[in-house]
Amino acid sequence: MGCTNGTAGEDSRRRNGDGPIIRRPDRSTIEVVLENKEIEYVLKDEETGSGVKKTPAYECKKSKEELIRWREEFWETRTTGNPEVWMVIRQAVESSPEDAAAILKAADVSTYTGSMILCMDRDKVPYRIPICVINEPVRFRPTKEEELASREKPPEVEFKAIKVRTIGKDDREYDLSSYMTVQELLDQYMEDMEFTDHKGLLIYDGRVMKNEFCLYAFRLADEMVIQAMIIKE
Repeated sequence: MGCTNGTAGEDSRRRNGDGPIIRRPDRSTIEVVLENKEIEYVLKDEETGSGVKKTPAYECKKSKEELIRWREEFWETRTTGNPEVWMVIRQAVESSPEDAAAILKAADVSTYTGSMILCMDRDKVPYRIPICVINEPVRFRPTKEEELASREKPPEVEFKAIKVRTIGKDDREYDLSSYMTVQELLDQYMEDMEFTDHKGLLIYDGRVMKNEFCLYAFRLADEMVIQAMIIKE
């Protein structure tokens, strides 16, 4: 529980950089923690955004796709406070800084420090908004494939008896060079299977394989199965 009397515990938390302590009308407290450590790495002395949407700058510890999902889950799981206020805050987050300020003001929602990181409704109920919801990161964590693709090109190897599988068709087996691109494999497969007027993508280990990457980026091994998703145009 937070301190309620301006005690040494409160001062200690301020010194540790965890954020200011906000006192509610009922004299309970809320601590404004800037960093969501599972997803954000806040950059010291750097800022991003402007107006009520100004926040510390951060690097995202997840991929762009994961951040999009994380944001949706954030909005869908707000169970405290007033649902209508959350709707107002989301509208403000998705607007320009100027429009966001006007939206909050019209709904009698204030910002504690001039930033939407902490909003309060007319009853002084706090609404904590993560930095990663308000602003885009300086950079995203690369995906595993991007990390591998950015490394020095490894020696060429051959992946033997790789099966490409799609619904309703027999598997097609290939011996593949690690220097072959995903697009080259997809084109070869669609030609071999006589898929005309179709488009497709390849999936390995639960992830879509990006067409421009070489196969060495995906930790393939002999006799592995690649899924093909083929759709008629």
